[in-house]
This record gives sequence, C-alpha cells and structure tokens, in this order.
Amino acid sequence: MSTDLKLIIIGLGTLKRPQMLEETLKSFIQLRIPDGYKARLLVADNDPEKSAEPVVNKVKGQLPIECEYIVEENRGIVFMRNAIIEQAREQNTDLLAFIDDDEEVAPNWLEAMLENKAKFNADVVVGRVARILPEDTPKWIIKGKFFERPSITTGTVRKAASTSNVIFDFKLLCLEMGLKFHPALNLAGSSDTFLFTEATEKGAKIIWVNDDLIKESIPTSRMTVKWLLQRAFRHTNCRTIRARLKHSYPRVLWTEGLYGLLHLALGILSLPVYIFLGKAGIVHTLRFIWKGAGSFAGLGGFVFQEYKKVHGH
Repeated sequence: MSTDLKLIIIGLGTLKRPQMLEETLKSFIQLRIPDGYKARLLVADNDPEKSAEPVVNKVKGQLPIECEYIVEENRGIVFMRNAIIEQAREQNTDLLAFIDDDEEVAPNWLEAMLENKAKFNADVVVGRVARILPEDTPKWIIKGKFFERPSITTGTVRKAASTSNVIFDFKLLCLEMGLKFHPALNLAGSSDTFLFTEATEKGAKIIWVNDDLIKESIPTSRMTVKWLLQRAFRHTNCRTIRARLKHSYPRVLWTEGLYGLLHLALGILSLPVYIFLGKAGIVHTLRFIWKGAGSFAGLGGFVFQEYKKVHGH
C-alpha cells in the first residue's frame, strides 16, 4: 500500500453492548474506501473485563480495513474518546472519524463524507443519522415524533457536531488547536458539542451532510416517558454546564436562567394546546418543564450523569 495514502482512523467507543457492537462492525464489511485514502477502525472498550474483545475478534477478519482493539479502564465517554485521540496522535492520522456502537454505516459512508468535505472546503463534516425504532414502539411516541430529527440542507454551516457521525481534520483540530474532550462532561454527555463548538470558535468550518449514511437502532429501554424527560433535563443541564466552563457565572446566571424560565413558561402555556394531543402532547409539555429544571440544576452545579447506565444489549 502506498505511503502517499492519507490515513483515516475511525473511532468506535463501546461498553457492554456486544450484540449492537457486532451489528455495527458487520456493517463495515461492505465499506468502500475512497481513492487516495486508507482506513483503520479503532475500537475502544470501556470495560476492564474486555467484554467487547471476543466480538471484535469474531468480525475483524471479515473487514476490508484494519481493526484494532484497545481497552480504556477509566469509566466514561470522555476517557474513551480521548484514548482514541491519543492513538490517532501516535499513528499520525490525517483524519479522525467517530461513530457509535449502536449504528450501522452505509457502504458509501466515507466516500460521501469526504466528497462533501472537499466540495464545501470543510474542516469537519457531520452527518445525519437515521433512527430505527423498535417494532413494539408505543403509538404515542410515533405520534409525538420524539425521535425524529429535522432535515438540514447538505452544505449548511454548523456551529457544532456530534460524534455519532463525524469526520474531521485531525491535525488541525487536535494538533494545531490542541482540542480534547472535556472531563467535566465525562458521564453527562455533550463533550462532543463542547469540543466542536471550540473548534468553530478557533476558525474551523463545520458542514452538514443530510444523506442517510448511518442508521441508529434505538433500544426499547428508551421508549418511556421517564427516559424522554431525563433526556430533556440532560439537554439543558449540559448546555448550562458547558456555559459555565466557558463564561463567568454572572453571565451564565443571566443567559441560562432566562433560558430555563423560557422553557418553564412554554411548558405551562402549552398545556392547554398539547393536552388535546393525548399522552404525546402531555409529554411534550412536561419536556419543556424538565428542560427548565435542567437549566436551573446546572446553575446550582448539579451534573446529570446519564451515561452511568448502559442502554441496549
């Protein structure tokens, strides 16, 4: 293989979800590698007992690319992601991509992402993830469209990105800019949002790709009112914690306090309208209220650690 080929490392963190991980790895069997590149899959297992190793060993021989396995014993998403960054640094990668262990990639995933990176002269490309709900999903969840995401035109410039489907210029973001995932968000989530927001503030260009190149299987454990309300709470709680990491407390108290009050008001005022939509409408109203509560909890220093619990199998 020519040494002139640019290296792409694809980071995949996992924790005690062997069945989902296997489906993710199998989706790479048909992956096409764009001309001028070579790719390497890096699986970071957050389980000290190495529960993912048998799965990786089972599938890696079928893959068209190299597959490496490492263990990160320190618990948390940030530790896993930063372990991948360190490996990418040691291997002198050109590009770093991330996906999750509950997703499956299309054969043209890398081709499409890199084509749009070149087309729009982007430093970071983040893509849409098609969500696949369980067959027994309650009707009220489908009616409420709780897992649907808005369509965004390909090429739209974004301020942030997530690690569920992203590829970026590693040398720019992680070497020149010195970016890593922030430990304060280790079990809370949104450390990816924080990192890529920092990247845009330092001048990086992030663009969106709207093609369904990755699909995500949503576990049944998330088909509940409790999980949806926790997710709403976590969203604004993390937003407030991220703000506290960047700005003075008086500023955060003003901006995030107002944001929290707005959501509380929306929850109260929307009740007469949403209540006619049945259970879905009531949950939408409650989500506004939980978002308001999440903001105020963050102002008080509380960090909701959603990722203490593993969802899926």
